[in-house]
Amino acid sequence: MTKRKLKTENEPRVRGITAGEPQVDEEEVYRRAVIEWHKTERLHQRQTAQKIQFKQSPIALSFVGDLHLGSSGTDYERAFREAKVIANTPRMYAILCGDLLDNFIVPKLMAARMNSSIGIQEEWSLVKKYLRVIAPKLLVSVRGNHEAWTWTLGGVDYFADVLAQIAPSALYDSYDALVDIVVGDWHYPLRARHHWRSCSQYNVTHGIEQAARFDGNFLIGVGAHTHAAGVIRGFNARGQNGVAILCGSYKVIDAYAREKGFPRHNACAAMTLILFSDGTKIACEDVVRAAAMMKGVR
Repeated sequence: MTKRKLKTENEPRVRGITAGEPQVDEEEVYRRAVIEWHKTERLHQRQTAQKIQFKQSPIALSFVGDLHLGSSGTDYERAFREAKVIANTPRMYAILCGDLLDNFIVPKLMAARMNSSIGIQEEWSLVKKYLRVIAPKLLVSVRGNHEAWTWTLGGVDYFADVLAQIAPSALYDSYDALVDIVVGDWHYPLRARHHWRSCSQYNVTHGIEQAARFDGNFLIGVGAHTHAAGVIRGFNARGQNGVAILCGSYKVIDAYAREKGFPRHNACAAMTLILFSDGTKIACEDVVRAAAMMKGVR
């Protein structure tokens, strides 16, 4: 009797959460998930209904990508000179297509980082300097894979923060910007990405043209990334006159291209498209010549 009583008195008293108890409030998680879905849906609706309107015709859109600020092989003088041309030319505007800097912070590129003469903080200072030049004329910007490495490693879209400070009125998308450009009464649905799926050694704008045929939601498609060539040309977009634009690179001496044996790219960088209110489009592969044309056309 005494032994049995002692055993009962020595039983441990446990207070807390056991493995059999629910660790998650399912209803609370469901409520939060529904709220997040509606936030995402509203954002998507806004992203697919973006519009920039111009009353006066013509206007010029200059597409810029692959500056790679920080690289010793980038033509800085040309990049900033052409940015000033855009900023100082009436009715000429800019759309940025990513890779404004090298940002070699991923492990596979540490060798390039260690041998760079310009540090990461200095690269971002060059980006800010460039954006301050072009900000008054900047309409749209998308992020390139080099800016995205900061997001991938740190979960922070630092480029978006910089853009919000310097060009707060510019439309921004991390990957894919769809914008209806309206000149007078004419609509030019435009889609800008840094990198497009699908490629062809025979047609450098193949990815853009394929997307226009499959998705059918744009007539002007713009990309960068390849460093292959600056190209601006027409194509058949489901029976309509589409334009495929590939930005050239300001990084004219590229050790990576030499390592991989890529073909030499052409001398084009910023590509410009002049748009009229009657649907007429004039393509120009030189932003300085395009600026001169804008001064002469009415």
